[in-house]
Amino acid sequence: MPEITAWVLDTAVAQCAAWTRAGRSISVAVNVSPSNLLEVGFVDMVTDRLAHHALPPAGLVLELTEANVIAEFGTCQR
Repeated sequence: MPEITAWVLDTAVAQCAAWTRAGRSISVAVNVSPSNLLEVGFVDMVTDRLAHHALPPAGLVLELTEANVIAEFGTCQR
């Protein structure tokens, strides 16, 4: 799954950077799993992709849905 996430993120950032270069100032949203946030290197991967494609951080929105958070972390013992 991390490979798919990396591919989707890279593709979305690359496309948004192309739109930005073409004069369209918009952002792109990518859905990520809460478990992605816990992966070692995830933040570095995101910042590397932004830098590689010269997209300002405001051009990327990472989305977490409540359903995903509940499904992945809602069963944690207290």
